[in-house]
Amino acid sequence: MYARILVPLDGSEAAEAALPHARSLASRLHAEVVLLRVEAPIPNLPSSRYPAEIGEEAARYLRSVAEPMILKGLKVRTLVEYGDPVEVVLAMAAAHRVDLIVVADDGGGGVWRRVPGRLVSRILAGSRVPTLVVRGG
Repeated sequence: MYARILVPLDGSEAAEAALPHARSLASRLHAEVVLLRVEAPIPNLPSSRYPAEIGEEAARYLRSVAEPMILKGLKVRTLVEYGDPVEVVLAMAAAHRVDLIVVADDGGGGVWRRVPGRLVSRILAGSRVPTLVVRGG
């Protein structure tokens, strides 16, 4: 039913509340987990000029999240992208043909506070695939 599950993460504990749900589903369904970290735009800086440290830190973070999942036998892919978090989540869901998005809603903290129109509401409104929203930390 679900072969590929997308989990957007921002590095916060609240966002990571989606992980146990994604792991459980992936394990039961033998699905691939796609971990996505979106770095929001820096004003007046084109994405081609993002500091390398930002991408490297994001990639390290995702590897640290992916490693325990891989050790448990799950297939995991990590992606670091730049741009508007909602637009990127929706674009990556389409580009990687995900069947389910699992996202945590922390009720107003973390990245949600910085994104106009509440990230989760915008993902739900724009998603063409089922989206599981879990309560964040």
